[in-house]
Amino acid sequence: MLSFVFILILIIGFAKYFIYPNSVKQKGFYGILGLFLFMSIYWDIKYFDDMYNYQFMFNNIDSYSTDFMFTYLVTVANNIGWEFQDLYNFHIFIIGLFFTLFAIKFSNNIIFIVILICAYRYIDYGNQIRYYMGYFLVLNALYEYMVKDRKGIAVFLATLGILSHSSLIVICIIPFIRNFLLNLTLKRLIIINIILLISFSFLILIISSAFPQFIKYFIDDKGKSSIIGGVFELLPLILIIWLLFTNHYRILKSLPNILENSVYKFLYTLCIFSFLFISTGLVFRILAIRFVFSFSIVWISYLLFTLNLYKGSERSTQRIKILSVFLILILWFYYASLFILGSSYNLEEALKMLNIN
Repeated sequence: MLSFVFILILIIGFAKYFIYPNSVKQKGFYGILGLFLFMSIYWDIKYFDDMYNYQFMFNNIDSYSTDFMFTYLVTVANNIGWEFQDLYNFHIFIIGLFFTLFAIKFSNNIIFIVILICAYRYIDYGNQIRYYMGYFLVLNALYEYMVKDRKGIAVFLATLGILSHSSLIVICIIPFIRNFLLNLTLKRLIIINIILLISFSFLILIISSAFPQFIKYFIDDKGKSSIIGGVFELLPLILIIWLLFTNHYRILKSLPNILENSVYKFLYTLCIFSFLFISTGLVFRILAIRFVFSFSIVWISYLLFTLNLYKGSERSTQRIKILSVFLILILWFYYASLFILGSSYNLEEALKMLNIN
């Protein structure tokens, strides 16, 4: 029965995208379905790559140093008799809730968004529960600050997010550099990425010279493999960058004042911010995961929000472009290395998480 409901929701999601893409009715209903779908995908997962570390922290939290929020939640969980699986499911619920609350602000095609984003970043969402719980708190905080100008709510949500994962303080600088981000053309973005890559390379050389014991993390076989893997994984993002920039310039041409729309300005600013980390993500894959790929929900939210600015056949064409680009990203993520190298870590991990042998 549950499988039937799951498949029915998938069908509703695609039908909503292609048949009734601009309907704003029953937003709450679609939001609940989206949340249910998200939780169905991740609820009670028995394996993920970082599970051992999480279980170790859960069982030894008094002697393990980690972010405040996870320490607090583990302490509460232990006091009320929860197992690690219960705490994991709690994180999944909070992630799914704030994922839905963010995406539904811009489009009620929330089921379609859940399908695409969870398919594309399935491993990350199931693996990095601390980060993504904080991440979606911070995303909603940025919306409250930059669009609604509700600073009290924004500070509260951002504080909870940073307490969940301290690295999220990086994302919190976006409101203070938004004018800089909005003025970045594709050419300037490329130049900044080159400068950052050169700067990081020099930094690595300096660290390696001053602390030779760390050189293994950068230039041994594992480090080389990481860089090659970064290039391989980031390469198809050329498509999303092309789609976002062509979309922006086309809209800007027909609607020169579009940046006065606070929602459009907000989403576009966040998209550009994520592209700043592409070159450094080549060297440090964790930067790509946390500050590039995590913004895939923002990319799709921006593209679906702007669908309403197209008319007739142009809208249909744009809708097909969006779906096509994300399908290519998904297929590349799981199958490209399988065909080129004969194996796919991403596919193998996803199948383990799904308990498919």
